[in-house]
Amino acid sequence: MLRGIGTLRWLARACRFPFGGFVLGYRVKVTGFVYARSDSVRFPGKCFARICGVPLLELVLRRSELSGLDAVCVLTSDLQKDDALSDFSESLGFTVFRGHPTDLVQRTLGALEALPSDYFLRINGDSPWFCSELARFARFQIPQAEFVTNLVNRSFPYGVAVELVSTSVYQTLAPTAFDDEREHVTLHLYRQLDRIVVANIVQVRDDSALRLTVDYPADASTQADLFSHCRSLTSDYWEAVRLPPPQFFLRTSFRA
Repeated sequence: MLRGIGTLRWLARACRFPFGGFVLGYRVKVTGFVYARSDSVRFPGKCFARICGVPLLELVLRRSELSGLDAVCVLTSDLQKDDALSDFSESLGFTVFRGHPTDLVQRTLGALEALPSDYFLRINGDSPWFCSELARFARFQIPQAEFVTNLVNRSFPYGVAVELVSTSVYQTLAPTAFDDEREHVTLHLYRQLDRIVVANIVQVRDDSALRLTVDYPADASTQADLFSHCRSLTSDYWEAVRLPPPQFFLRTSFRA
């Protein structure tokens, strides 16, 4: 049985609260978890790759600060090879949690214990186009939803993801993760969406063919070129590719 946030969700719906993230005067706490590491096989050290002169990880962290999150924490491994990444993040003023090198479910559970929060927002450290507007839209769906995602019936570019997860739900379902799912943060959740109150964000236009992440060395130059078409490093992807802003809407499955 899922507890905790489920009760808050019922209260919010019963009282018809108009603003997402609040329940009877209580502001639901949301922490951004930025997952990063230094030993990418395809692009070692990519977190320090320069995008218009700014290290990739710093760019992601600065963009995440625009999302109205209560806190932002970098989650990396406890291996010595990630010491520089940890030191760099702390030098920028961000909290760092270090955990299991490959078991991201375990690392996430450790971070949730060390940094109590009602929800966490998963953020990829190699996604320079992290969209704060999309993250704010996701936050508006809680606490009615336990899992807000735009990765079901995907219509957003690869590299523009939002996954906002209830801490109580994650902690409850973490033991169900198979061994081959534990190198991913949320893969086990998608296997059992029927157990979760899901809010699926989609957009009218299908931008899923766009690839806006940094997986290989050449990607850093590609993304830097796209940013050169923008007013600033906080601009959204649709400005870079010269498209109108997308219209977000929900395909929602609220479980009673």
